[in-house]
Amino acid sequence: MPLIVEDGSQVANSNSYSTDAEFLTYIDEIGYKLEGDEIELMIQSSRYIETLSYNGNKYTKDQSMQFPRVNMSIDGFLIDVDEIPSELKTLQFEVAISIDKGIDPSGVLERVVKSEKVDVLTTVYADDSTHETYQAIEQVARKLIKSSVGYLNLSRA
Repeated sequence: MPLIVEDGSQVANSNSYSTDAEFLTYIDEIGYKLEGDEIELMIQSSRYIETLSYNGNKYTKDQSMQFPRVNMSIDGFLIDVDEIPSELKTLQFEVAISIDKGIDPSGVLERVVKSEKVDVLTTVYADDSTHETYQAIEQVARKLIKSSVGYLNLSRA
């Protein structure tokens, strides 16, 4: 399947925000050696990033992907409606690298077993091993996704 790049003009049937050449330049700049097929990784990463809840609103209800968006800001600056933010491209690249490393952010999350006893069946999990994360994805996504405001901590007086 070829990459069909959304460039901010509502490209029909788009499946990526970046070209494979941009991705290869990015991984070259950070010194990463890619194991998988760059186009397949870009499409897989697009599927994941399309599930996130971004700031702002889709420009039209009929567009194929989450971008272009209106009323979106990054670091306090409004993003033009026909702009694909560089942070979104970086997010797509980092998700693709994560998938290439075998850490699929949309995959099943498994806990790391620290020890296991077969007789009487005892399993001890490693501390904080509820799931494996790729920090770069979270760092880039913070600027793009909706904040989780509205949580309220209640306590008894």
